[in-house]
Amino acid sequence: LSPHGEDLLRPAVGRPLAVRPAPLGHRDVAVEGAVPRTRSLVRAPAGFGKTQLLAQWRRDWLAQGGVVIWLALDEHDDPLRLAHGLAVAKAAGSGRRVMPQSSTSLFGKGADDLDELTSWLAEIADLGAETLLILDDAHSLPEATARHSLTYLLRNTPANLRVAMASRGRMALPMAELLAQGYFGVVGVEDLRFTLDETLALLATRFGQRLELDD
Repeated sequence: LSPHGEDLLRPAVGRPLAVRPAPLGHRDVAVEGAVPRTRSLVRAPAGFGKTQLLAQWRRDWLAQGGVVIWLALDEHDDPLRLAHGLAVAKAAGSGRRVMPQSSTSLFGKGADDLDELTSWLAEIADLGAETLLILDDAHSLPEATARHSLTYLLRNTPANLRVAMASRGRMALPMAELLAQGYFGVVGVEDLRFTLDETLALLATRFGQRLELDD
C-alpha cells in the first residue's frame, strides 16, 4: 500500500459559492484564465481558501484536457517518501502505472531520492500532456526535504509541468532566482481576501433577496 493513502485524493471541497478571478491581483501568478504560473505558492493562514483555490485550478486544468496530480504533504515526508508519493500520485492522476526506473526499491538499500525525482520528471516529460502538480499542505514538509528535494523538483520542471503549492507560512525554499526570472509566483493573504464586490456576490448567492444591501 502507498504510505500516502488518501493524500493522493483531492479534498472534498464543496462547490464554490464564488469563483475567484484568475490573476487574483497579480498578473504574474496566473496566465490564460485560471491556470497557475509555472511554479506558484499560495501562502496564507488557515481559513483563507487555499485548498479551494487549488481545487478551482484543478477543475480549470482538467476542463482544458490536462493531467492533474494531487498530493497532500505531511511531516513524515522525507526525501525518499516524497519521491515515492509523487510516483504513486502520478499513476493515480494520469491513469498510467508507474514503476521506479532504478534497480532498487524506493525504500530499499541504495535508493537515491534525486535519481528517483529525475526519473519522475523524465516520465512527466514523456507523458506528452500538459500536467499540473498540486502539493497541498506544503508547510508540513520537513525543512530538509523542502530545501533538498522540493527545490530540486522546482528547479528542474520539464516544459509541460506546472507546480502549485499551498502553505500556511513561509517555506525554506531558495527561490530568489526563479522569482527574479518570473517563473515563481506567490498568492498571498491580500490576494485571497475578498473584495467588496466579491463579498456582495457571495452573500447574494447564499442569501438571495433575504439580505438587503444595507444589511
